[in-house]
Amino acid sequence: CAALSALAPRLSAAENRAAAETLLPLLAHGVPRGIRFAAARALRDVAKTGASPEIALSVMARLSAETDAAVASRLAFALSRFGGDGADSAATLHESRTAAILSVLDRAESYGLAHKQTLAAVAEMGLDEDVFYPYLGLTDVARDQAVARLATETRRALRKTGHPTDEPTIGEAETAYTNGDFGGAVVALGRLSALHTAPIANRARQSADVLGALGRRRAAHEGESTPEEVTLAFLLAKAALS
Repeated sequence: CAALSALAPRLSAAENRAAAETLLPLLAHGVPRGIRFAAARALRDVAKTGASPEIALSVMARLSAETDAAVASRLAFALSRFGGDGADSAATLHESRTAAILSVLDRAESYGLAHKQTLAAVAEMGLDEDVFYPYLGLTDVARDQAVARLATETRRALRKTGHPTDEPTIGEAETAYTNGDFGGAVVALGRLSALHTAPIANRARQSADVLGALGRRRAAHEGESTPEEVTLAFLLAKAALS
């Protein structure tokens, strides 16, 4: 598994696809946890060029059955990498992958590092690669400053779309964040997803779709949200409206 991770950037798309198919059996329920973890990590590395709808569906099935939080977060990230023309031959597959990854956040064992890694996987579904990652390591003060900056940038993007009357939604999200109501902030920002005008295949449309799914998930689940989720929601809103 470690060798595949190292070789992945040098392999052709066909070779990475074959590697992904080889790794899938190592994710089965009866395989030792350490091997499943290593296989999920390697799968993440071969996923960028080894995408196919069939493999994406197999990874979703493995993810739904995985009980270990660390392995599940790695699988979620791998699933987020199975994108582009290879895996998302239809918009519904992008939606299915997003829903599968979001479902990991609802698991009771998803917290700490595993939770952050799963959020990074959600980000990969709607943002350019590694856009969200730097925000995961921010201190509380730095994150507060980042949220304030993102709110300003989202307002600016919103005005350009011709929907200035929706600006109070951003203020509502800011207030909720300041009051520690992170779930409320995500729900508020999720409403902005309806304002996008991008075609289905456009990245901004995907940002809007993921933002909407994140907001609906938070509205339906009363579990504790995190400030990182709010940061991600702001990034998605900004991307969807740009």
